[in-house]
Amino acid sequence: MIDYSFKRNFQTRLVGSVAIVSIFFLLIVGKLFYLQIIKGKTYKSFSDRNRIMKEAIPAPRGIIYDRNGVEIVGNRASFDITLTPAYTHNLIETLEYLHGKLGTYMPFSVVELEAKIKKSNRNRPIIILKDIPWDVLAIVEAHKYMPVLDGINVRTSASRDYKFDKM
Repeated sequence: MIDYSFKRNFQTRLVGSVAIVSIFFLLIVGKLFYLQIIKGKTYKSFSDRNRIMKEAIPAPRGIIYDRNGVEIVGNRASFDITLTPAYTHNLIETLEYLHGKLGTYMPFSVVELEAKIKKSNRNRPIIILKDIPWDVLAIVEAHKYMPVLDGINVRTSASRDYKFDKM
């Protein structure tokens, strides 16, 4: 006589194992659906703000003295306003706000700036104003953390300072 209890026991274990694996698979698919479809925009926003940006930092050049020890050429801090298009939420709104605050210092219009930005790489900073005076620096730094100015940064670099004549 054939013992069918072993076969029935095996089938019960097989069905139970398949059910457990199926439940785990459905849990994983459900979590994936939740993360991708339901919470996708939130995590995309997090990833957009969490980028690594390579920045070239030029070394300052040395001070030049004449034979009497008088400084002829030195270095001074220079401040540039840059815009990284990938970090701005609304490019035109950002440019209009910046143009409204710095209208007299801006040598070009919003349309010209927008055309310049569209030609460039979205992830690279674009210099909007170069070697700005202290009052403009104060205006930008005071408004820097407003959401409309996301992507606007002030970059500091060393510029040559010729004491006697422009060379």
